[in-house]
Amino acid sequence: SKGLQGRIEEQILGRENVLRENFKVNLLPETSLGGSLRTVTVPLYGFSSNEISGDNLNPERYAVKINFMLHRGSYATILLRELMKPTNIIESGF
Repeated sequence: SKGLQGRIEEQILGRENVLRENFKVNLLPETSLGGSLRTVTVPLYGFSSNEISGDNLNPERYAVKINFMLHRGSYATILLRELMKPTNIIESGF
């Protein structure tokens, strides 16, 4: 990163004694690609929960059908992970 973000990253890497080169895979140089930053929060559009029913796989639980839209480049799996996050994430293996 460049600018303020780059300076913050350099400070953290320095404090943790981590070199940028540690992120490169010398045996497979084609896997060392440039990265980019993503926004921490993303807008959620058209969220609705249409249907609550018994869960076919877990009869003692319920299932809910939801609909939503995200911007391109945002991952629905990340949103779903947050929605389904258990109370104790350590015990659940998150």
